[in-house]
Amino acid sequence: MARSPRSRPVASATLEVGRSSTWLTATSAVTPRGLSAIAEQTGLNIVMGCGWYREPYYDREVYEKSTNQLADDIVRDIVEGVDGTGIRAGTIGRGFLHRLLLSHDVCMLPHLHAFGGTGYDYLLTDFVERLCVAGLMQREIDTLLIDNPPAALAP
Repeated sequence: MARSPRSRPVASATLEVGRSSTWLTATSAVTPRGLSAIAEQTGLNIVMGCGWYREPYYDREVYEKSTNQLADDIVRDIVEGVDGTGIRAGTIGRGFLHRLLLSHDVCMLPHLHAFGGTGYDYLLTDFVERLCVAGLMQREIDTLLIDNPPAALAP
């Protein structure tokens, strides 16, 4: 099958990093059918995320729905598929903790502490506190922050 020009960068990256990718971009930016087409054209296994990005980028529906309605939307995306496509979002649960890498988006000045943002230390400060409140044990947090990064970079 001929690859479209849009799928070529994904295909070349696949050759360098492996056969699977997790796509966490909100579905309003990339459609499930679009990801499915990229996966088919490149042979890449794509695990699509679900939910919403950061508050400045929320769709209006996030503000109009209750927390339970938003949770129902996420469950539906995982169990039934996104927007009636039958293409389901993937999820990573605590059973896959050893495969999870954390990252934080700091790419503009407003993201820095000096400009009112969460800063580079967010994962190690506020987010770790949230993990504790959510019930993660210290050993699980150490797996995420200490064990997983070098394991992911090992040859």
